[in-house]
Amino acid sequence: MSEMYADYLKEFSAKHMFYNDKGFTIYEINGEDCYIQEIYVRPEFRDQNVAKELQTEVTKIAKELGCKRLLGSVIPSVKQSSRNLSMLLKDGFKLNSSSMNFIVVSKDIGEK
Repeated sequence: MSEMYADYLKEFSAKHMFYNDKGFTIYEINGEDCYIQEIYVRPEFRDQNVAKELQTEVTKIAKELGCKRLLGSVIPSVKQSSRNLSMLLKDGFKLNSSSMNFIVVSKDIGEK
């Protein structure tokens, strides 16, 4: 099923999916930016660094495609948003912008 949904995303929205048996991430490439839109980890695998593993795989793909920056977002009104934002900041993301209920963070991944 995940493979079919990944095909759908790519065909109809120019988004991509990386997935394994523990979870998935939906991302899109826009020039030198890779926006990680969603990360989902199955409940039995949470608190096992699976989200970080998924992000690492997408980062590799993004670098291969010439991206220099990862973007992520947090919607403050969503369950676990404080925890998610905290994890992103600990991972080196910085505040990029915010609006009423949407926070964008970014992290440089280009060669230094």
